[in-house]
Amino acid sequence: MLTDVVPCHDFRQAKLLRFSFDLRDSLISLKEASVKVLLCPMGSAGDVFPFLGLGERLKQLGCNVTLCTADYFQHYADAMGFDFIRLGK
Repeated sequence: MLTDVVPCHDFRQAKLLRFSFDLRDSLISLKEASVKVLLCPMGSAGDVFPFLGLGERLKQLGCNVTLCTADYFQHYADAMGFDFIRLGK
């Protein structure tokens, strides 16, 4: 964990800064571990596309990403280098 001290006059802002340091450290540690992530969005493109963005970032951090959704979205998963599991028929 990061232990940097950041001068701050607002307690809520200090908590937010502490959280952002913890989150940054957690994301950096993903590169060191072999993390498998399963994303299972259900719905239309508006529901699935945000998960593609999340998966892209997780993949950049070294995670093995699998997308489980309708087969309509398989070509997006393939293009982004995700494993794919078809959901439904």
